[in-house]
Amino acid sequence: MQILVNSVPFDVTIEDEQTIGEVVAGISGWLKNNEYSITGIEIDGKRADLLDKESWKDISIHSSKTINLVASSFLEQRNEHLTILLDYIIMFKQALASANLEVVRQLLAEYGPVRGSVDPLINPGESGEPLAARFDQLLAASGLALGKPGPQALALIDFFRNLEILIRDRLDEVQNPRKELDNAVAALREIVPVLEDLPILLQTGKDSEAMQQIVTFTELYGKLTRLFPYLKACCDIDLLGEGDSPQIGTLYQELNPILAELTDAFDSSDAVLIGDLVEYEIAPRISTLCTEIESALKESEAG
Repeated sequence: MQILVNSVPFDVTIEDEQTIGEVVAGISGWLKNNEYSITGIEIDGKRADLLDKESWKDISIHSSKTINLVASSFLEQRNEHLTILLDYIIMFKQALASANLEVVRQLLAEYGPVRGSVDPLINPGESGEPLAARFDQLLAASGLALGKPGPQALALIDFFRNLEILIRDRLDEVQNPRKELDNAVAALREIVPVLEDLPILLQTGKDSEAMQQIVTFTELYGKLTRLFPYLKACCDIDLLGEGDSPQIGTLYQELNPILAELTDAFDSSDAVLIGDLVEYEIAPRISTLCTEIESALKESEAG
């Protein structure tokens, strides 16, 4: 039996495997270690239902001539899922703007799976579903589920506009992680002096301005953390590994509990602790982190 991955012969030695399910399980593990996963399967030129394992997993390898496994990279799948979400949001927004209730009804039928994908795609790795919860709230208030759209439907259109911006930003990260990383590091460098002066803003009663600066910082840092796995997947640059720049991983690990402490300080409105954490703990580490990332990227280009 010949085994192919994406229609290319796959060099693998079959030892104890007797069924297609056993062969797929072994290759799946290898692909996963290389940031790929199986998204489709063809047996003797006929597409099988990957999710319906019962229909093919016990087929003997001696009764089939070829197995072609369709595999996609982590980045390819993320790009595809974000694109599907973007198309859905744009269609929903346009249908609402033109009062096309028939299209709205069709899109509402697909709401469940879409709702479940919003937060994991926009904010991967974070807990909770703040965007999905807001989606639920606006959808309920709009009256669309009852077929009676009201004035609140306009708020849903605004939500879609903002969500579209977020999705396009995430697509940029997936499609151009190297460029986006350069932009994120440059923006973080610019905000370091602002963070160092944050206690002055708090002491002079400019709490809202201080809050906005911290929000900007947390968004930039979140972008940075999302880009690390993308850069590894697309360019084989593991900034968090223990290679040439182990200090990046160390700084990253140090910052996580500090940022958690910063969140707690905000929850308790502890302006003194907020100022101290930002000025003495976060700002210097971010400055060093940017330097280390820039150095590591230059070394990777030179190598």
